[in-house]
This record gives sequence, structure tokens and C-alpha cells, in this order.
Amino acid sequence: AFAGYDDEFLNNFLHLFDSYKHLCWAFIGLSDSDRFVDINPGFKALVDNNRIIVIPWVDDLRSLYEYANAYVHLPGFGGGGQGVAMAVAEGLPVLAMSGTDSCNFLPKDSICKTDTEIIERIHKLITNYDHRANLANLQKIEMARHTPANTARFLSSLPIN
Repeated sequence: AFAGYDDEFLNNFLHLFDSYKHLCWAFIGLSDSDRFVDINPGFKALVDNNRIIVIPWVDDLRSLYEYANAYVHLPGFGGGGQGVAMAVAEGLPVLAMSGTDSCNFLPKDSICKTDTEIIERIHKLITNYDHRANLANLQKIEMARHTPANTARFLSSLPIN
């Protein structure tokens, strides 16, 4: 997915690491870390300094969330619903792009419509503890409402032939 990003998004993503010296980002499910670091010269230094961690596979993803402060499902990454659901269950604030699997059970405050918006919201997640806590709470409420009956409630308003 990173290979498909334009230079503006990549620069904005890398700027997060310049802005927040404590930021560390784990990418789970990347089997080819060499290909990843070749996408942009800035990635190699971050990987070499363990500020970006590339993990091909995790047997117990939820256990990894103990060490995370947020879960971000970046634009262009497919699927993600199960990983996001586990993050919500662990109390992590989540950001995801509109149209991804997890939009079915996330509150609108967790869903971003543009690449620019997700970067702006990442800044807010990093700098505002209260926002992170409130977002995580909203997500748990929305997840609890996500039942087959509630999900299909809109069907009652459709004309049936």
C-alpha cells in the first residue's frame, strides 16, 4: 500500500516522526521489510533506529496491543476489521479510512475520509490524551451496539417487493 502513496502523503507521514521524537510505529503483516524501506529513503533510518518496526506475523495480536497507544488503519490497506475489533476490545483508540471493513462498527469520529484528514487526526491522537480516551470509549459503545439486529435495522425502511 505504501508504494501507491503520493509524495505528499509519505512526507506528511514521515513528518510525524520529526514532530514526535517518542513515536514508534509497528507494521504488522509485512513480509518484505526490504521492499518497504526502498519505498522512501526516510523509512530506512526509522527502521534502523527501531522507530518503525516491521513484523511479518504475530500469533497473538491482542497481546501486542498492550504496548500500543493507538491503532491506525492507514489508507490503501485492505481488510483490517478483525485487527481493529481487537484493538477496540483492548481499549485502543482507532482511526480507519472510510470504506474499510471496520467502518461497520466504528463511530464516525474514528473514520477519516481523506489522507490529509487521517494525518491530522494522528497528530490529535498523539497530543491529546483526553481525545484518545474519549474516542476509545465511543468505540466500545458503538461496538456493543453492533449486533445483527442493529446492523440490519435499516432494512425495515426499504420497500420490499
